[in-house]
Amino acid sequence: MTDKSSIADLRRQHGISQRVLANLAGISQTTLSKIERQAVDVKLSQIIKVFEAMGYRLEIELKEKT
Repeated sequence: MTDKSSIADLRRQHGISQRVLANLAGISQTTLSKIERQAVDVKLSQIIKVFEAMGYRLEIELKEKT
């Protein structure tokens, strides 16, 4: 995933509907829609579930400020 890719972009690349991805991630389609539109403060656990449902692993890298 590039810095400019979004969850919606990845979902479309995988040919998955919001409804199917939400079901796989264990969240509602409404919640997924809000996440994709950045219209809600999302829990990290929800983001992890969405990425895992598409076959990705979320990694967070801590870097020192420059």
